Amino acid sequence: MQAIAFVRNALISPSSLRARIIRGSFWSFVGSSISYGTAFGASLLCAQMLGKSGFGELSMVRNTISTIGIFAGLGLGLTATKYIAEHREKNPERTTRIIQLCLLSAFVSGVVIALLLALGAPFIASNLLAAPQLTSSLFIGSLLLLVYAYDGTQKGILAGFEAYRRTAVIYGVGGILTFVLVIFGTWLWAVNGALIGFLLSAIIVLLLNNHAIRIERKLHEIPREAGSAWLERGMLTAFSLPALLSSMIVGI
Repeated sequence: MQAIAFVRNALISPSSLRARIIRGSFWSFVGSSISYGTAFGASLLCAQMLGKSGFGELSMVRNTISTIGIFAGLGLGLTATKYIAEHREKNPERTTRIIQLCLLSAFVSGVVIALLLALGAPFIASNLLAAPQLTSSLFIGSLLLLVYAYDGTQKGILAGFEAYRRTAVIYGVGGILTFVLVIFGTWLWAVNGALIGFLLSAIIVLLLNNHAIRIERKLHEIPREAGSAWLERGMLTAFSLPALLSSMIVGI
């Protein structure tokens, strides 16, 4: 009973660092459980609908996107979390510049990597995956990669604001949308339909993230403009690059 009371008080009390850590861990667990649970359920149904061959093709495309997505993300999610958490209270103007630079960098890197994937889709499908029929799937995957790169940075920004409960709600909504849209897309257009389902749900989550960020900026009194975001470029080499290298090592 004491343990239950401790956790309950930690979830309610806004004061101590320990309480903040427990609240963050709790809501992260809730959101991730819903998100991964619905994704797992969607995968099981997709496997039944597509069969071994079709589901294998879907898995190859998604694994390709995940691998290349490490480079598109540039470690910006972790960068945003660290620097926003550090400066959101004592330096709102710098926080604005950090948010702007992280989002802009995520968009530019996502566009560049997505274009490379789209242009290289015929070669990757034919020579690396030995499945030329997946060229169109990789085109769709390039758009998905762009959205995922931007989404990862948005999630990092929300984590920097400690908006874990809000993020958990978005995870939950996104998980349900993914389940419905992926199954419906698979039923209509097989592998490409499943990817379109992932893409549509990811775009909706992107919009929800953007709305949540606006709310957090208002709550923390973070201004809309605060000079050139390029003033904060030092954090890209000081933190983003090492974070990217760490992600690459873990990915390998």
